[in-house]
Amino acid sequence: MKKVSDEKFLKMSQQGELDAVPMYLNIAKIYEKKNPELAKILKGMAADEGRHASVFKKISGDSSLRPKMLKAKAVPALVKMFGKKMMFKIIAKEEYKAYDMYAPWIEKFPEVASVQADEKRHGDLCMKIREM
Repeated sequence: MKKVSDEKFLKMSQQGELDAVPMYLNIAKIYEKKNPELAKILKGMAADEGRHASVFKKISGDSSLRPKMLKAKAVPALVKMFGKKMMFKIIAKEEYKAYDMYAPWIEKFPEVASVQADEKRHGDLCMKIREM
């Protein structure tokens, strides 16, 4: 794997976490009426992602980043089109990938450990959501 600078890792991670907030909130809107329990879980995941972005913001000191809305609009549309079973398997893979990506950085940035733990939990939740 190519060595990434601290600054690039922090900004890339902060951006990814920021992008996940509106994505999860928009998916939650899909299920608000037909599955309120699922909507609540998704809103909780969005809140976690917001906290994660704050962790990276605190370390990076970069307050200029904003969520990119492509993911926030595209993924919910894909959930509607292809269904939650398929899409949450893909989302789970991304959460597990983040878990793996954060691992080597924990020694340098211990605050990332709580974020990493949440990514594993989110991946597990996504796999459960597929059956809800």
